[in-house]
Amino acid sequence: MKAFLEFQFPDNSRLLPLDEAKHVAQVLRFLSTIRIKQLSWRERRPYLLVDSLSFTPSGGDVGTLCASGYLRGGPLSANDLVYIPDFGDFRLSKVGIVVFTIQRLSFLPPPPLLD
Repeated sequence: MKAFLEFQFPDNSRLLPLDEAKHVAQVLRFLSTIRIKQLSWRERRPYLLVDSLSFTPSGGDVGTLCASGYLRGGPLSANDLVYIPDFGDFRLSKVGIVVFTIQRLSFLPPPPLLD
C-alpha cells in the first residue's frame, strides 16, 4: 500500500491509521492541506471522454469507429493520430462538432426575472 501511495502521490505519501475518531480528524486535515499537482499533458494534449461508440464494418476487421463525447485538453485536428488503448494508433478521417440542446423540464418553475 505504501509503494502505491508513493507512486501515485510522490510528494504527499503518508499512511495514517483510522482506528479512532481522532485519526479520522487527522486524515481529513491531511486531505484538506495537500495540493494536487496538475498534469501538464491534460492541458496540452487533446483527449476524449467518450459518451457513445459505434462501429460500422466495411469488410473483415476494417471499418469506421464513430466516437462522440466531450473533448478536453488542447485542440484536436483531423490530421492527428489517435491512440486507442490495446489497439494502437489510428488516423482520424474527420472531426465534427455536435450541438446539444437543453430542454426545460415542464414541472420546474420558470426562473425569476431580474428587474
